[in-house]
Amino acid sequence: MTSYEDEEYEVPLRDQRYFGAGIKRKRVPFVSSSDGSLATHAQSREPTTGEAASNAYLSIVLKRNNFKFQKIQAPSDAVATRDAQPPVCEICKLPVAGDESSQRHAASIAHQICLPHNYPPSALDRQRKGLNILQTHGWDPDQRQGLGVTGEGILHPVRAQEKPDRLGLGHGMEESSPKKANRVRPAKPQAQRLDAGKMKQLDLETRRKDKQLRDVFYRSDDVEKYLGNS
Repeated sequence: MTSYEDEEYEVPLRDQRYFGAGIKRKRVPFVSSSDGSLATHAQSREPTTGEAASNAYLSIVLKRNNFKFQKIQAPSDAVATRDAQPPVCEICKLPVAGDESSQRHAASIAHQICLPHNYPPSALDRQRKGLNILQTHGWDPDQRQGLGVTGEGILHPVRAQEKPDRLGLGHGMEESSPKKANRVRPAKPQAQRLDAGKMKQLDLETRRKDKQLRDVFYRSDDVEKYLGNS
């Protein structure tokens, strides 16, 4: 019982110390008050010139002739404004106001129009053999220049048109020469009937030609080397 009572013993309320007792507080080093003679408190006065003194005297005495006084002072103001011309931007050739920052002037529409335009990259397929051949000869598709050494060729490819028939170029044109008009045209070969074996051979030949065309246009040497087919 004695050990249990010792564990539950608490200090009486009258003997408990108040909150924060025994904590040492550091002294705050306050700044000493100034005597008012600092350079920041000194009032700056502009030197008074003879012209400023005369203008102040005339403004007090000749109150009725303020219009004439302003009219006399106008030429000096014009000379001052002529001397203090704002700087001119080298890109857009427009004057930059004194209260206008460089970032604000650079964000203006007039300045942005004079900047060189950054075009997006070309949408041509980079895996095409024709494009690879042109690039090896020094043509860059992202420079927006035409074909040729001088870059004066066409910029965009010719739009393809559908040709539903199988006739060659120039078919149906009027034959002007008499030799071509009197020429005997060869007879069209008659359609041959093919059995199952010949149809199979024709199908294999068609697939072989398609594979050759795909290899010519879409085959990549790097991919073949990676797959080990070379």
